[in-house]
Amino acid sequence: MSVDIHKYGYAPKGGSCVVYSNPEIRRSGYTTVTDWSGGLYCTHAMGGSRGGHIMAATWATLLNMGINGYDHEARVVHATYKKILNGVKSMPGLKIMGTPSLSIVAFTSDEFDIYKVADVMKHIGSWEMARMQRPPCVHICINVRTASVVDQWLLDLQKSVDMCQGTESQGIDGMAGIYGQAGIVPDRSVVSEILKGYLDTLLMTKEKK
Repeated sequence: MSVDIHKYGYAPKGGSCVVYSNPEIRRSGYTTVTDWSGGLYCTHAMGGSRGGHIMAATWATLLNMGINGYDHEARVVHATYKKILNGVKSMPGLKIMGTPSLSIVAFTSDEFDIYKVADVMKHIGSWEMARMQRPPCVHICINVRTASVVDQWLLDLQKSVDMCQGTESQGIDGMAGIYGQAGIVPDRSVVSEILKGYLDTLLMTKEKK
């Protein structure tokens, strides 16, 4: 079982771990090098050596939060989740995906482009909406910080839905077109190359003049 403690454990990123049910299964993840000129080498994972500061910070976080701290956070997250779930359900044109029961709510629309709603949310409130595909939808991952902004988020979501109702397009540039086109390309290797080009652009350094 994998555990991402950097999420609802509130530890620093990189503190994820894998928990095995018995030592025999754990041994399948070991990496050993017996003929290396640098000597014998073994590590418990393919990732090799890593800094101990992340593990120390993660352990300190767990001790600082404690059972009572995590219990309080969980109750706040659950109450916020129910508020968002009911709020989205009440908005005409939106449809909940599946039957969420924890802290992630995904929704779509059969009446307008849900990606456009995400673009409008970014425009009017600087909200980052996680876009998903196959089928097209967006989702929100609810955490403790969400509780402090949930009322404004729901108000802005209603405004965004109202702006997208009854129109096939709106004049705000964003990711709607990109996701819409990527979702209908049958050859996924083409989409993969586009994504690689996007990463190339992000990592590109400026040419010296």
